[in-house]
Amino acid sequence: MRFMILVRPATATATTTAPRPSDTPSTSMARYHEQLSKAGVLLDAAAAADYTLIQVRTREEALEWARRLPPSCGEAEVHQLCEADAIAQRPVADQLRAASHP
Repeated sequence: MRFMILVRPATATATTTAPRPSDTPSTSMARYHEQLSKAGVLLDAAAAADYTLIQVRTREEALEWARRLPPSCGEAEVHQLCEADAIAQRPVADQLRAASHP
């Protein structure tokens, strides 16, 4: 299952502990992406766009990875991506295909 982790930037009041001087959001996010990569779940990441794509077995596993996001990076939202083959199996998709190809 593929999931997108969206990151909303941290506010000054959102962090509970003061980050170390070397812990900028960029360096923290780079270390987080490195952990995901080493675990073999990272598909894509764009720090500038504040998203990370991962592939895991369950939603709970995706939520667990989101919980590991360093507080200095911000707050995570987890969204499951709909697979193309799942869309193709839906009756509405069949109806739309039939309507577009008379």
